Amino acid sequence: MKLQNILPAVLFAAVLAPSCTNDDDVQRLTKTDIPVTFSAYAPKAPLTSRAILTSSNLTDFITYGVVDNELLMNEVKVSTKRSKWTYSPLQYYPREKNVNFYSFAPAGITYDKATNASDASTVNNFKNDGTVDLLYGVNLDRNEGNSNVNVYFRHALSQIRFRFLRNAEQNVNATVYTVDLLGTNTTATFAAPQETTTATNKAYGVWSGHKDIKDVNIYHDAGFATTDFARELNNTGILFGIPQDLAMVIDENPAEGAIIRIRARITNKFNGKLLWPDESAPGYDKATGTAYIYYPLWSKDHTKWVSGCVYRYTFNVGIPDAAGFCNDVTVAEYPDFSDLTMGDE
Repeated sequence: MKLQNILPAVLFAAVLAPSCTNDDDVQRLTKTDIPVTFSAYAPKAPLTSRAILTSSNLTDFITYGVVDNELLMNEVKVSTKRSKWTYSPLQYYPREKNVNFYSFAPAGITYDKATNASDASTVNNFKNDGTVDLLYGVNLDRNEGNSNVNVYFRHALSQIRFRFLRNAEQNVNATVYTVDLLGTNTTATFAAPQETTTATNKAYGVWSGHKDIKDVNIYHDAGFATTDFARELNNTGILFGIPQDLAMVIDENPAEGAIIRIRARITNKFNGKLLWPDESAPGYDKATGTAYIYYPLWSKDHTKWVSGCVYRYTFNVGIPDAAGFCNDVTVAEYPDFSDLTMGDE
């Protein structure tokens, strides 16, 4: 009879006992009274756009803190105010445990949030609209003995710039109306390195899972008259591309490959007579007297975009071939955002 009385009580207690969750595991860690604090640095770059993040305009980031394969800090927003980085609620270091931090800026990026510790170092399905810089910083093995997390950020995206001038050899005037980027991926997953990022090491992340090829408008206007001096055309604020292999153009098919497509009109430099296009030109528009010119971005010397690099393309605008293609493109590659000086603009 006593056994019968005890058994229901044991079963009832088992039902009431909480299950073991990841949050519970974190809560059961013995905490110190030493808080996790942050500081941040983003490399210098010519401030040709507010979209390029540096220490001077970085205002917030998100961070994940991982301890014993559990999330101690889960997409916590860290913000600066009066040169001090703060967040809420304050988190404290566990006793005698190392914590790994993975930080990404800015805080408003569009991606699939990590749901467990194994995803904390990745930006899953990052959606690039071209106007937002993406920074990453890694700090491994932090603990109560080295409590401040000094995040050294790096650029995860490539900076893409497009300049145009008229073809002096053809003695033409060329007016550009639109500039579109075709055939590149706008969504991918970024995996941060498993090494602390510093000013001197070579800890770089990796992009994978590229998808969502879309046409992206870079510039549109009533018409820009090119000159003998290269001029950057961009009034949409789109400066960044996801690092990726550039697809080749096959058989001058504009539906394949990474391409810059412009809508243009070309006249004789001396008498203003229309030289191109005629009605057979691709994308011919009778109302404006314009058509498309295609410039492949892939070349044997530049087959891909790499994180943290700047690619400045200069297009010589002249009469294209019958299919609308022109290969008169030069590319200047800068290994770091800071290498593109204001004088090069």
